[in-house]
Amino acid sequence: MAAGTVISFDAVKGYGFISPETGTEDVFLHVNDFPGGKHLLQVGSVVEFEVENGDRGPKATGVRLVHQPGEGQVHAGFSDAGPAVGGLSRTGPAAPAAPGAPGVGAYQQELTEALMAADAQLTAQQILRIRSAVVEVARRRGWVQG
Repeated sequence: MAAGTVISFDAVKGYGFISPETGTEDVFLHVNDFPGGKHLLQVGSVVEFEVENGDRGPKATGVRLVHQPGEGQVHAGFSDAGPAVGGLSRTGPAAPAAPGAPGVGAYQQELTEALMAADAQLTAQQILRIRSAVVEVARRRGWVQG
């Protein structure tokens, strides 16, 4: 069983996407695969699910709610060492990961949760772009493993 965070969900249309904690491709989520009802699903919900290969990519089935946003405080755990991100190149070798550094997947999940807690108005696309840039910086600085 996989786990991840709901990064988008449209209750009217009944679908959205989950960002798996493994850092792999986002997974399609349909309300019919969540027995709890669409009123419980929201951006930031942590869920467990099985992954099937659908016609258009990975699809979540057997979705189970693990944690709702706002049930606990999110701790981002970012380092303030080094210069600001602005102007940094997206290329370059990764630094060796520091001992005890989180894996990329865990870091992505924590970062996604922190972004959603900081600004509920961010769209899924904005979160994905920000997360991608920050994870690349973390990879180059050795803040994450993988």
